[in-house]
Amino acid sequence: MTRTYFAVKVKRIDGKKLHFKLPKDLQSAMAKHRNHGGDWKGILKGALINIEMAPHTTNLQPPITTAMVLGVYVVDRKFKSTRSQFISHDSWDGSMSISQVYGYLHHDYSLLNRLEIRNDINFWKCSKSSKLIWLLTKLRTKIYYYKLKRARRK
Repeated sequence: MTRTYFAVKVKRIDGKKLHFKLPKDLQSAMAKHRNHGGDWKGILKGALINIEMAPHTTNLQPPITTAMVLGVYVVDRKFKSTRSQFISHDSWDGSMSISQVYGYLHHDYSLLNRLEIRNDINFWKCSKSSKLIWLLTKLRTKIYYYKLKRARRK
């Protein structure tokens, strides 16, 4: 029997679209929602969700950003997973302030990851973001990949 997984298509603030599997805790929640009928594909559409900019394969935490969910679907293979922190579209796009949305998404990440998450929320709520913070995140991602490559050589 083939195992199925719930996955999402997301869009980052730079416009890049990526696909991620939902983490274990969201897998079971989505399965329950799907089994009870209703619009299981629409439940996360438009939500903001934290994603990793690089694979989490070592004890190093990769750069984290916040992306918008474009769609939900089912796949029969594993691939890179989102983080568990998300906020539904009707919550973040409504009357919630940037600080309130940030309260749901910031988790216990490093200061630089929290700055990027706040920058992303500002983009999704106000269409404004700091290019400097985004460039710093991209630089941190390149450094992270370099460290992964070095660790694999040892």
